[in-house]
Amino acid sequence: MEQAALVNAIGREPISLDQAELDSFSKDVSFANRVRPASLVKLKTAADVQKILKFANETKTPLVPVSSGPPHFRGDTVPSVGGAVIVDLSGMKKILLVDRARRVAMCEPGVTFGELIPQVRKAGLRLNMPLLPRASKSVVASILEREPVTMPKYQWDISDPLACAGMFFGTGDEFRTGQAAGPGTVEEQWAVGGVQKAPYGPGTASLHRLIQGAQGTMGIVTWLSMRCEILPTLEEPFVVGSANLDELLELTYWLIRLRAVNECFILNNTNLATIFTQKSPNDYNSVKAALPAWTLFYTVAGYEYFPEQRVDSQIRDITEITQRLGLEAVKAAGDVSANEILKLAQQPSADPYWRLRPKGACQDIFYLTLREKLAGQIEAMADLSEKAGYATSSLGVYIQPIVQGTSYHCEFNLFYDAANGRERNGVQSLASSAIQNLMAKGAFFSRPYGETARMIVNRDAATVAVLHTFKKIFDPNNVMNPGKVCF
Repeated sequence: MEQAALVNAIGREPISLDQAELDSFSKDVSFANRVRPASLVKLKTAADVQKILKFANETKTPLVPVSSGPPHFRGDTVPSVGGAVIVDLSGMKKILLVDRARRVAMCEPGVTFGELIPQVRKAGLRLNMPLLPRASKSVVASILEREPVTMPKYQWDISDPLACAGMFFGTGDEFRTGQAAGPGTVEEQWAVGGVQKAPYGPGTASLHRLIQGAQGTMGIVTWLSMRCEILPTLEEPFVVGSANLDELLELTYWLIRLRAVNECFILNNTNLATIFTQKSPNDYNSVKAALPAWTLFYTVAGYEYFPEQRVDSQIRDITEITQRLGLEAVKAAGDVSANEILKLAQQPSADPYWRLRPKGACQDIFYLTLREKLAGQIEAMADLSEKAGYATSSLGVYIQPIVQGTSYHCEFNLFYDAANGRERNGVQSLASSAIQNLMAKGAFFSRPYGETARMIVNRDAATVAVLHTFKKIFDPNNVMNPGKVCF
């Protein structure tokens, strides 16, 4: 790639050839092979995005779009081929819309959770967000990656809370998904009272599904609108601890079926202690020793009208269920209070990022599953860990009901010391073998990353063929993040 041609295409100012910056994008916390990009461009406008795509198609230059700040974990921001240009969108910081009446917000890809949360709260709204995203995480990137959200009762589809998106396909063609497609521009829609909230369309197509989970292989999103929820007037959080996960899953089923709670998720004692420990290993051990094996957290909320009566009524209903199941909802698990969990769950993680606190690195294994398969999958993961020499007591587990509680996101967190080659290789080997074993037990890896992505995706040749057909339509020159997913 000629640097002069890149300068002619977008100007000199956005381009960085700083060696330290380029090195930082050549690797991440995952096991992705190290590949150094040729250059880095820091874009500020949609017009710049279109320019870089025009350049890439003319010169067949690979582009790797990145909107979140470091640390990165999944290998999707590390180039898979040489000569790539990192397209840094973190400077696109505009919050374009916050509309309480329609419960929708819109922002550019550089906006982080820490920047958007205060703005939507000012309007009396809140985000349906993942559990403790890192401080540098892009809201747009999180939604495009379909990260699980903590309020399943407001998630009607696996794509939620995505509403509409403005983007450029790999061809350089501009496109708007869903209600934003038209008629008229977004600004003209606003002028007549329109809002970009419905994700389906244009026509019968649902092209937002093409860009979600694509890891930047189909195009570059320049703005995204998302469904928000009304900010509660009153919140009462509770925890339920148990050594029996099935009991908590049964309670979770009823809580979500009756639409009685907002936040609702389950953590094992390793993860809950990790989240609440930022100091020494002694603090971690002390917190963990007082925790039950599993903790279910949930929140009951009241709103503008009769909040106390609503909350009291829901608590009474939930108490009937917990008593029938032989469980007790309380305000603290060990030394961790429910109020503290609620406060943390509604914000991004404090630094250092919680996944990095135990040993400095973490490999996540996550998938979708059904309730009846969870216990067997967790048991299988524990057996594999023991055989691999990874202590099950150090294995973090996070269970998140999704889409009205119809299924579950299950996540195993393998904490390790990246500087210890033996430990690193052991975790890498364990992760690869675990994915194969979990698939055999019904785990659905809907978001495959890194070196195992092809192993997962290639199990379905028909789907791969369809994806390649779409790739030829929307990115015929294969300039968008080549080497990812199945491309």
